[in-house]
Amino acid sequence: MHDKLSKLASIFVNKDDDEAKPSPAPKGVDAELAELTKLTGSGNAWDQWEKLAKGEGGASANPVPLTNVIAAQPGPNLDTVRVNVPAAPTDKPVDEFVMPKQKPDGTWDFAPIYLSSNLVPPPFTAEQAREIIASLPESLGLDIRRQTVSKAISAIGQTLGVTPDVIAADAALKIAAVHDFQSKVEGKFKEYEVKATQAIADLQKKIQDTQTSIEGARKRSDEVSKACLEEIDKLDDVTEFFSLDQGGSKYAPPAPVEASKT
Repeated sequence: MHDKLSKLASIFVNKDDDEAKPSPAPKGVDAELAELTKLTGSGNAWDQWEKLAKGEGGASANPVPLTNVIAAQPGPNLDTVRVNVPAAPTDKPVDEFVMPKQKPDGTWDFAPIYLSSNLVPPPFTAEQAREIIASLPESLGLDIRRQTVSKAISAIGQTLGVTPDVIAADAALKIAAVHDFQSKVEGKFKEYEVKATQAIADLQKKIQDTQTSIEGARKRSDEVSKACLEEIDKLDDVTEFFSLDQGGSKYAPPAPVEASKT
């Protein structure tokens, strides 16, 4: 994650010479795709976008650092994105600290992270661009897909007021926000781990001390029990000496032997 964040500072993106100007009545993405097909002639929209990607009627490239694009927009810069997370006790598990919510389908909703980072979402977000990228045929090469999507978004941006470089900036800022949040989660876990590990060590010591105490008590109990039995034997000797119970005392005379009958 850190490598991806560091890489963002050196990325260049193509910036259109003519900034996209929003229309007072946005048509929506589906309408814009249909409009793009209409503007580029009849036929499949992806075929037309591929032509645009190859340079037919496209805008000239104007590479600029991604950091410059971000700096020109409202909101934090790439190196100042910070997630405002709620304070959580260090003796609680990480689950009580995490803000993203897992959806029923297993995916995670990071919208609270971006909102907490004070990011200003563009009219067309990185997530929406990702959906367009995923819909492209896999048979197209990377360069073709990249240029196709950029040209398509540029056309859509004429209504929505967004350009590919702005979408790239949106993605970069969200990467920075997730990275900052991940760092905070890891820091929170380490705090919890240290405290929980110490608690385990304390419990283990208490268990060991208790086991030692049990062993000592057992030894002492055996010693006392042995002494008690010895004392009982000594006193019993006295009672038996004076009682002279037949066969009941080591001091009693032996029992007479009965003569055998013939």
